[in-house]
Amino acid sequence: MLNLKKSSLFLRYVKLMIGLFICAVGQNLFLYCDLGMNPWNVFHQGLSLHLPITLGQASQTVGLIIITICMFFKIFPGIATILNMYFIGFFVDMLINLNIMSTPETIIGKVIMCISGVVVLSLGMFFYMSQELGAGPRDGLMLALTQRTRFKVGTIRNFMEITVLIVGIMLGGKFGAGTIMASFLAGPTLQTIFKIFKTNPKELKQENLIEVYNKFKLKINYNK
Repeated sequence: MLNLKKSSLFLRYVKLMIGLFICAVGQNLFLYCDLGMNPWNVFHQGLSLHLPITLGQASQTVGLIIITICMFFKIFPGIATILNMYFIGFFVDMLINLNIMSTPETIIGKVIMCISGVVVLSLGMFFYMSQELGAGPRDGLMLALTQRTRFKVGTIRNFMEITVLIVGIMLGGKFGAGTIMASFLAGPTLQTIFKIFKTNPKELKQENLIEVYNKFKLKINYNK
């Protein structure tokens, strides 16, 4: 288990932002591999085909619904939840504008890029979640289910990815070979990364906004 007590709050936020940037790199690798959208975006696209909302609005709506569901598990959003919802998209757009990635010409190159995207995204997820400053909506639900069931984080993530993919396809969302690979590789990859860094996801306690407020309030009262 990572010893967060040895890390200053500032350093944890730096690591958090690095983790979010790594997530964006992973998403862009998946985007440029040109083998289909990731499972969640297939689901978001499916929703947008049946509701008067865009793909982005579908993603935001699903995020808000998941945050609400997490609250029933007593998993409240933290500062990292808010940063996640904004900065991953910001970094994705920044990388696209920099034009530093391109789609490989061969199918082998595309598959390698797709698998690399899954690995890099999982690494970024671990990096930011391990700082215990909050988790993004989907990652927060994943942790909530992991901590409240006997299943491992890899199993929970696979279940979520495959479920949203099936629903997304039923709603008419487009998918490809990369989508299928990602839905099955995501769980084992994340599970392996947690093992490599000797971190138990069931022991992670994400700091929420209420706790941040109480700490801030206590500090102000102490300094009076």
